[in-house]
Amino acid sequence: MSNKEESYALGQQFGRAMSALVQKSRLDSSIAAQIPDIYPEWSKDHGVYLVDDIVKWGKNKNNITQIYKVIKQHTSKASLSPDKAVEYFEAIVA
Repeated sequence: MSNKEESYALGQQFGRAMSALVQKSRLDSSIAAQIPDIYPEWSKDHGVYLVDDIVKWGKNKNNITQIYKVIKQHTSKASLSPDKAVEYFEAIVA
């Protein structure tokens, strides 16, 4: 493996580790809004989303990554995307 490939792999691992740590830390929404790209992308195949999980999905009106907080536990599916399922997600505004 070349140094470039090793650096890339390390960067990917670091990103996953940071995302996991941020998700577990349950940051205040005002702080979370400052680092939206560290959160995992919402997925219809995720499984169960727990209350207070935070996911990113789409862009806001300022073309910045939009994050959402789960407000009701549920199992993910295509029809429950954060921008449409307001009974399950609350947009976090910067």
